[in-house]
Amino acid sequence: MNGSVARLKSHLATPLYRNGYALMLSSATTSTLGVGYWILAARMYKTADVGLNSAAISAMLFLAGVSQLNLMSALLRFLPGAGRATMRFLAYAYLISVSVAAVVSIIFIRGLHWWAPSLGFLASNPFLTGWFVVATMAWCIFVLQDSALTGLRQATWVPIENAAFSVAKIAFLIAFARSFPQYGLLASWTIGMAVTLLPVNVLIFRRLIPKHVKEPRVQEPPLIPAQVARYVGVDYLGSLCWLASTNLLPIMVTQQAGATANAYFYLPWQISVMLMQISPNMGSSLVVESVIDPTKLKAYSYQVCIQIARLVVPMAAILVLGAPFILRIFGNNYATQGADLLRLLALSAIPFIFNSIYISVARVQRRVGAAVMVLASLCVLVLTLSHFLLQAFGILGVGLAWLVSQSLIAVVLLSTQLRSLWSAGLHESALESGQSDAFGGNIASSSARTGPQGGVAVHSWLRNLQSAAFSTRILDSLHKVAAGARLLPVLHRVRTFRDNRRRLAKATRLLPRILPTIAPMSDTPPPTTWTIHRITAADPIKTVVTLGPPNQAPCALLKLAEADPNVMGLWRQNEVLEALHADSRLGEWRVLLPTVLSACEIERQAFVVERMQPGREARRALASPEDRARLQVVAAATIGELHRRSATTTVVDAGLLECWLVEPLDALRQVTATLPRAGDSSKAIERLAAELYKELAGRRLSVSWVHGDFTPGNILLTPDGAALTGIVDWDLATPDGLPLLDLLLLLLSMRMVVQGRELGDIVRALLNGEGWTPHEQALMNAEAAALPGDTVAMRALVQLCWLQHVSAILKKATRYAGRGLWVRRNIEAVLQCL
Repeated sequence: MNGSVARLKSHLATPLYRNGYALMLSSATTSTLGVGYWILAARMYKTADVGLNSAAISAMLFLAGVSQLNLMSALLRFLPGAGRATMRFLAYAYLISVSVAAVVSIIFIRGLHWWAPSLGFLASNPFLTGWFVVATMAWCIFVLQDSALTGLRQATWVPIENAAFSVAKIAFLIAFARSFPQYGLLASWTIGMAVTLLPVNVLIFRRLIPKHVKEPRVQEPPLIPAQVARYVGVDYLGSLCWLASTNLLPIMVTQQAGATANAYFYLPWQISVMLMQISPNMGSSLVVESVIDPTKLKAYSYQVCIQIARLVVPMAAILVLGAPFILRIFGNNYATQGADLLRLLALSAIPFIFNSIYISVARVQRRVGAAVMVLASLCVLVLTLSHFLLQAFGILGVGLAWLVSQSLIAVVLLSTQLRSLWSAGLHESALESGQSDAFGGNIASSSARTGPQGGVAVHSWLRNLQSAAFSTRILDSLHKVAAGARLLPVLHRVRTFRDNRRRLAKATRLLPRILPTIAPMSDTPPPTTWTIHRITAADPIKTVVTLGPPNQAPCALLKLAEADPNVMGLWRQNEVLEALHADSRLGEWRVLLPTVLSACEIERQAFVVERMQPGREARRALASPEDRARLQVVAAATIGELHRRSATTTVVDAGLLECWLVEPLDALRQVTATLPRAGDSSKAIERLAAELYKELAGRRLSVSWVHGDFTPGNILLTPDGAALTGIVDWDLATPDGLPLLDLLLLLLSMRMVVQGRELGDIVRALLNGEGWTPHEQALMNAEAAALPGDTVAMRALVQLCWLQHVSAILKKATRYAGRGLWVRRNIEAVLQCL
């Protein structure tokens, strides 16, 4: 313990880390208190007021950022070596920034009707106008004082002054909730900032600058105003690009999607900013320390990159997994509208690490033009993609634009500039610096362990990154990561957003001709008064939208076939439902079946309208082991009742084998014929066929009605989960299936959802010896004992269940046949273990 404490003290004694952590602590404290601030704002103020005030705050931040001319970067770069000119340099920076802010903010107010009409209230009276102008000027000093503290190597004061600001603005937010509700957020923000300016700057000018001037340092060339001006002038362009990339986004959302949409965007954006601030904060410390000793730039930059990754990656994972729970603090609507956006923004913080490191390195080397190129590229990508994706996907499109932009630039930098920096000189820089740090890593020793190559690990990794194409293994790994992080539904929503809008428009166009064909229901208004409520499902097979009276709960589902071959699927379900409703053996069990209200074809478009079954989807009842176990019991008992009521005993003959085996095996042969290991797959299929024929042919088995797709997505439950209220999507049902396959598919699909794995992964594990839980085994034993007939080996049942399910998917949605990754994960992976 004492050794760990000593190492921690030594680690924090290093200015490179101490000041970086201080800036991160400042961001974390500000962001944490900021979360509390926005929680209070969301609950104490109207949503529209939150949207308008947050847009006004963003405008103030943007204008102040424009007005400070990126002098904050100049302070970081030149203040550490300014010597006796430190006080004069900082005073001039303040004066220039405040003067520009006054002019820029007045121009902004005068032109509000051109570039931000939604913020017109700022020009509605002289008081609001003056308030906004003065606040913008004060914010310039507020921003520059943080850079001044960092440049003076006194960043430990930054979290203190920012915490004071955060606490003050929360106090004013609460105070203004009743007395000043319309502009309370803007007032709390600006007044809270104002009360911290004087004490902080007294500290800087009266105490910290005199102390800094007396400190010994490496001799730097004297400050030449022309050189500083050139540096600031070029770097200012980069800062403008960064400001446009960040502070203009809430304004863009407000203008294109409205104030309410911006409220749902702004809170995830503010949370993600906390994570993204880690990289530039550590980068600021990198700039200051590398200016003091430029010989350590390469070693420092790598150390800082690793340290940032150790912090950012776990935090990004937490935000990705916990997004809905975090946003639910603000209210259910914020969680519903913003969870997926927060996930995308959190992921973007990972590539931002490399972009931020490169910008810091370029500033130390005074290659500000290179930094500007990165920031300008990011600005163009973010704003352009956000403009178009916002129209296509709503606020989710802005998150996608941010992630794509950061990732593209990071890949370019890693494969070029950063690769060159770290591979060319990291080893010798590390050896010269002799940095040994139990917390930050020992580059010299780690490089030495690689032998005479020097820096081999980093060099080799970056070289491989540049030259290697995406292999199948990489794609599989990315897929596993996305599935584990619950990102696949997010990506699916993004991919299908535009297509869903098209489908919804088509359903809306056909609706006036569909409604008159619907059979009336006694407990609802006439169908001719119904409207579309929302789209609930869309895939290559069909589009499903809910229908019902306006301003009431939906009462019916409209299903539209999306292609001619899929019309047969709709008609097939109608035939199945008609046969099931007519089967007197089922008795009262038939209440669980959907009722068809209409089935027609209009303009060569086949459609079916079904009465909506009550209950909640079973996928929402998988949160805890207890809920999952209860679902398995009630679902097994309910589907088992269908099996028992409709069961007959028969000998498995050629006709049954044709349906159970021949057709599904032919589907597998066709889809695996073009795979790289087609020969091996073909042999595995023949082994599978032989094993299943031997196990099934000539056996006397019970067959019955089976659902064929008995998964949580097709099961509806009572609110307490104690009973089923409906079973939907019967197009794969058959009257002569093996009953146990329904229960097997339920158990397999529940494992898929809970574990975030593909069906092929689950089946492969079972075939390789992974066992069922005692609870699952008991359910299957009870189902098997309830019906007469011979016993079929569990291995054969698992194989048959998998075979029939994947072949049904290939038949229903031919797009999967062309998806190499899906085929490899769900078909080839299983064949390899046969």
